[in-house]
Amino acid sequence: MPNWVKNLVYVRGTQEELDKLQSMLVRHYAGENKNVAQSFFNSLLRTPEKLNENGAIEWRVKHWGTREEAIDLWYDRVDANYLELEFETAWTTPLGIFKEASKQFPSTTIGVCYADECYGINCGLILSKGGEASVKIIDDNPAFAEPFAEKVWNFYE
Repeated sequence: MPNWVKNLVYVRGTQEELDKLQSMLVRHYAGENKNVAQSFFNSLLRTPEKLNENGAIEWRVKHWGTREEAIDLWYDRVDANYLELEFETAWTTPLGIFKEASKQFPSTTIGVCYADECYGINCGLILSKGGEASVKIIDDNPAFAEPFAEKVWNFYE
């Protein structure tokens, strides 16, 4: 059973690019498709079909930054140029997905707060633009990391 990492994602960009990004979410998560196998990450960066299961996991860890698709995805289109997402990933945050999204949608700036369910480890901030990302790891300071993780996990409650 993995440790889950909560990802709070904030995306600013043009209306056209956010419409395209949102369409990937709607197609795979909303309404009647709610129980369909999730494939948002594959929509951005497709796992090669020729790989066996272990090969696919290795490829996803290398290219996505995590071994599995997002679960429990929620999003809100706050306005034409701003989108918020929340989802969980197994063990790590999907840094490669944030880089790929900012590369495919060059007008976007993507900000992320992430934290492991074991408060105080594996948490930080990411800013991604133009296919690049800056990462600030917070878990090197337990006095700050534990309250930060608690806020990430309870942000929308």
